Amino acid sequence: DKYNRVKEKGYFSDKIKIKEYLSENYPHINYAKLLYQTSDAKSLKNISLPENFVLKNSSGSRMFQIVKDGNYDINKLIEKSKYFLSIDYGNNSYRKIPFFNLKEPQYSYNQRKILIEEYIPDTEEFRVILAKGEILFYEWLGDKKEYRLDKEWKNIKVYPEDKNKKNKEIEKPKYLEQINDFCKDFYQQHKFNYTRMDFLINQEDFYFGEVTFTPDNCRKTTLDSFNKKFKHLFQ
Repeated sequence: DKYNRVKEKGYFSDKIKIKEYLSENYPHINYAKLLYQTSDAKSLKNISLPENFVLKNSSGSRMFQIVKDGNYDINKLIEKSKYFLSIDYGNNSYRKIPFFNLKEPQYSYNQRKILIEEYIPDTEEFRVILAKGEILFYEWLGDKKEYRLDKEWKNIKVYPEDKNKKNKEIEKPKYLEQINDFCKDFYQQHKFNYTRMDFLINQEDFYFGEVTFTPDNCRKTTLDSFNKKFKHLFQ
């Protein structure tokens, strides 16, 4: 499926365009505000940066830097931005395997830009993984924590590293149904077969982050028990 509808996926995986899309179609969904965008890294010298912000590349994954309390060197920030802009993520990502030619083609349809984004403190990463609109599992990642839970909010073992994890009761976020409704509605509107919807969450609220169509370049091995449970969704 990763090679289907790649131009559409390119639009929704663009970190700038997805904010515009949410603003127009889901104004009730929060997201980190876009403070500045540019294709010229040197232009960062000409703007007044806030004390706290996140530097990101609009195209691709794991290219960001969190800045707090004004603790940054503008020249190093520009150099990092130039590096981010130089990466053709669709054809040369950090997780590309040339021998197998496993690319992430949707990112070739992004316009590479540097963006300065609002920093939202005291948040953790929360992901919803869906196949054909059905929730496969949730991932909750934070400081020294990594939980995977099924749609009934019970611990689920997905990857080999989960085998020896002990089950642990986790309190549901109070806004979980709102997240579910948004994810399912997004599927009904666009019918992408496989998505990972990424959020930032804290005790009070949630913030949409991005849509990921090829998490880990679709390379991670899942357990046989997981595969059997959801086999019907991958046929």
